[in-house]
Amino acid sequence: MEWIDLTGDGNDELVIFHNRKDIHNLPQIFNVSGQIPQKIQFNPYLNYDIGLEYDGTWEIQKPIDTETGSIEFIAKVYPPCPVSIKRTFRWNKSWMDEVEMHYAVQPVPDLLNYCNLVVEQSSAVWGLKPTIEIMEQLLDQWPPIAPADLSYPPDIKDEWKYRLGVYHLLLGEKDQANEYLTSIVQSPTIENTQWKNFAKQFLANPDSLENVYRVCAKAPYCNKKVALQNYINNLKADEYNHIVYHLNKAGVAVRSSAQYDFDNDGSPERWVVLRHDQTDKLEFWIFTQTNDHILALFVTTVETNQPKINQYLSRSGIPIIWVDTKQSFSLMKNPITKIPYIKKYPPSYFYDDLTRETVDAALNALLAGGEPYTWLNQLLILKQSYQFTCFNDFDCARFYYALGLAYERTNQPSKALETYWSLWKKYPSTPFTTLARLKIEYNPIYGPPPTITYTPTNTATFTPTPTNTGTITSTPTITNTPNGTITVVPTNTATQYSPTTTPTPEAYP
Repeated sequence: MEWIDLTGDGNDELVIFHNRKDIHNLPQIFNVSGQIPQKIQFNPYLNYDIGLEYDGTWEIQKPIDTETGSIEFIAKVYPPCPVSIKRTFRWNKSWMDEVEMHYAVQPVPDLLNYCNLVVEQSSAVWGLKPTIEIMEQLLDQWPPIAPADLSYPPDIKDEWKYRLGVYHLLLGEKDQANEYLTSIVQSPTIENTQWKNFAKQFLANPDSLENVYRVCAKAPYCNKKVALQNYINNLKADEYNHIVYHLNKAGVAVRSSAQYDFDNDGSPERWVVLRHDQTDKLEFWIFTQTNDHILALFVTTVETNQPKINQYLSRSGIPIIWVDTKQSFSLMKNPITKIPYIKKYPPSYFYDDLTRETVDAALNALLAGGEPYTWLNQLLILKQSYQFTCFNDFDCARFYYALGLAYERTNQPSKALETYWSLWKKYPSTPFTTLARLKIEYNPIYGPPPTITYTPTNTATFTPTPTNTGTITSTPTITNTPNGTITVVPTNTATQYSPTTTPTPEAYP
């Protein structure tokens, strides 16, 4: 826990670090200048993954040339081709945004060829800017001397220049892109290099984002999602109703499209299942409006043209969307800028939370005297569906207790007894098991309880004086009293034997 002024209001914010070594464990920041502490968020659009083994730490930087302090994550990854990472986050009046990133590669001369793996990792996970930074640091040394079992194509240098040109173009850095792509056309490493043709296509009309996407959709090493977002995000807001037309115009294969209110604000968004090229997977996108332009948000890949969309509300009232059985997410908005973004959840979140909330609602209603048949049907439907989960004994026992209670309230004592008995056998150590046992033993509507066999647990105790001990077999004697209660009186029979142990009988279902 540390204090630093991050917002520039003259008051220090409280910064809590839960795990300084994990980049995903973002520090919690609170502005405590008012009567109610306000939590300061990190930019949800950013990708915080590193994806490789790393040693890192979160650090606070006091203000030097700025009015506010910052928070940095510093790490080093991948020993064969070490890369030092520094990511700096500063308050932008909306959230903690990334204002600087630096990726410094420090190759070992004899292991320079391993740096190609780092470049691929950066391209796939870290993003365009880090990849450009790493590749430009290595460009003068590339290609390295290949080991005996590896060879590089003669135009590998042109390939790297082509990739750098494309990455700069996708970032809107046209001058740098033009420099790399033109050098391939005018001065290739070998005259018949395959990269010359691709470079010419990108150079044909680099100012047209539609053209850049068209070329990108069929070109290697081009991030098609970024190219599509650049094209769509540049459209004016009044073109929103014609979004499918603009997708088709750019050569996007639109497989299906409809409207759906993902955030329950009363204004539906447009979703589209599309494919960039024939060899690509189908992708599920959401298109929405801001004040002055259209925003394209990639969600996930899907298997069919008509994915199944389910929605439910979390305990905090946030709409959770489930696309098929693959990905759950929420369409969120920045509370200050109102710009939408996608917040994804772990795959198990939807099912686990749905089961827990259904059981909550059923228990509350049944214990309050609500109509039991409705809740019995809901619990049975959930149990038979693919959405049913119980990841631990407590949650499983809780579900079966609710189901047994629903049977009990609908006057189905035999099914209630079967459910409670199953709960007792499968999950013997939960509070709901205790409740089920009490119902089985003392509730007259079930009739006599099942015969219970007591199995002793022998705990060896070594003492100087021998003792006689025995194995206790308990056979319950059931006595029905006039008021309908059931009393279980065990009859114990001891068989003597010689080991010096003290048996402790414990009951198991």
